[in-house]
Amino acid sequence: KISKSAGTFIRLADIVCGGVHPLAYRFYVLQTHYRKELVYSWEALQAAHQGLQNLYSEVSFYDAPAASCAEFETKFTESLSYDLNTARALDVMQKLVGSKHPSGAKLRSLFMMDAVLGLGVEDAWTRRQKLSPEARAVLAERARAREGKDWATADLLRDRLNGMGVGVKDTPDGQRAALLK
Repeated sequence: KISKSAGTFIRLADIVCGGVHPLAYRFYVLQTHYRKELVYSWEALQAAHQGLQNLYSEVSFYDAPAASCAEFETKFTESLSYDLNTARALDVMQKLVGSKHPSGAKLRSLFMMDAVLGLGVEDAWTRRQKLSPEARAVLAERARAREGKDWATADLLRDRLNGMGVGVKDTPDGQRAALLK
């Protein structure tokens, strides 16, 4: 248990100094229903931090927002309407990310969910869309190499992009790129 009198009180500054983003703490807290006791551990907080970073990384490759995934939005709203069950709402959010819906539709629904939960998903997506002109040129060159089935060159260009801080994800619709941090 965390308590000031027991000397186990943690401050936000302690969390930040430990390399964990404050929104990761919010993500961690939202994973437990408010009527249940939250059992804190540094490992669990770090896992929440990694989970949030994984979410940011995944959505950074999504296309621009398009039509939404109404069934997931309904399930999300129902979860929150059921005694403010944020843990269940996060589960719906994770299932949406893992679904086969088009990325733009998933992103639109994630933005709606994030407007409620405040996890910074939209900000993370926006930040990672700003590629330099040099990175865009290398991406175009890599696309040409892949079209010509020159896999060795495509791999070298992927490594070059990674060195520039740009991640590349190959999809059936072509390559997707985003800033890694």
